[in-house]
Amino acid sequence: MNELVNTIFYLCYGSLFFYSLYFYNEESPSIYQRVIFSIYSYGLILFSIFRPMGAMRDDRAYSDTFEYLCELERCQFDIFTRDSLWYFFVWIGKSIANDHVMLLLLSGIALFIKLFVVYKLCNKLMLALFFYVGIFYQLHDLTQLRLSLAVSFLMLFFYYYLKPGGEKASFIFLMASWLAHTQAVLGAALLLHRVWTFNYYYFVFLCVIFLTLMTVGLHPNLEVLSNSVTYLIGDSFLYDSIYMYIERAYKGFYLQHMVVPIIFYLSIAAYILLINDVQHKNLKLASISSFSLLCGLSLAFLFTSISDVQVRMYEYFSIVGVLLAGNTLKANSFWIASGLSFLYFSKYNIFWSIWDFSSISL
Repeated sequence: MNELVNTIFYLCYGSLFFYSLYFYNEESPSIYQRVIFSIYSYGLILFSIFRPMGAMRDDRAYSDTFEYLCELERCQFDIFTRDSLWYFFVWIGKSIANDHVMLLLLSGIALFIKLFVVYKLCNKLMLALFFYVGIFYQLHDLTQLRLSLAVSFLMLFFYYYLKPGGEKASFIFLMASWLAHTQAVLGAALLLHRVWTFNYYYFVFLCVIFLTLMTVGLHPNLEVLSNSVTYLIGDSFLYDSIYMYIERAYKGFYLQHMVVPIIFYLSIAAYILLINDVQHKNLKLASISSFSLLCGLSLAFLFTSISDVQVRMYEYFSIVGVLLAGNTLKANSFWIASGLSFLYFSKYNIFWSIWDFSSISL
């Protein structure tokens, strides 16, 4: 079963690359590109909804959570103090049908939202989809289902933030993202973009500074991080979820990880080049993208001692890279975006083996 799924997925991913290359020179997406984008998008959504549970590494935890939740008509309202919006939606789903497919249906809806934003905001639709599938699809829409929902609201934030007069609506969706996943609470930093004056060279300088500080070890150590977390959030609902990672770090769980994952250097270099391209056409997108990436990188710097949190913070804010890839102009930007997609795809499918369908029978 593993070989069959992998073969189909690799063929689909490879065909996305060729369609991306074929349509790249279109200044605005033709009806043919829109139709092909829609066909692939609905295929990914359907696979997200109807795939077998148990194939992904986090499925067991989500399945246990689903079993734990009571149905609406059989219990009084429970107040979930973390990831409350995701739990609420799953709770509603379970009241409709006590079947794990409701978990996957929510994942499919989240994916639909993200691809809808891509459809509305991007000119290079197939490249944006190829970029998304290589970097985010397996990790978010098939594995980290709560984060996927939070990211879908973040994409809606970008959608309305980039629309004239949409800033109030963007705040609502950013707040929804906070409620969907604990780590998205730090997405509040995006509200500071209003006071950010975009300067490409300043952005590049800050990226180099953060990467250099992480590389040479001039970052907050575990003791400073632990004391800061205790001081800032006390015994709030965030404490348990964050302190779990701090305890792991004290036990040496992250000692074998690199201080700065190599993919950080490569992805930041790619995003720097993509922003340099996009700024000539869409300055506001370049500005919010650079700010979002800096938010992710600065938080990655603060959480260098805890690699799990470091990587997740960076990945959450870097979703804006899909919009960058979908609005590039130059030919070399195609190869930069597709190259980064290939790197992540190789990471998930060759080095990690992110899914396992071997126990699933046809």
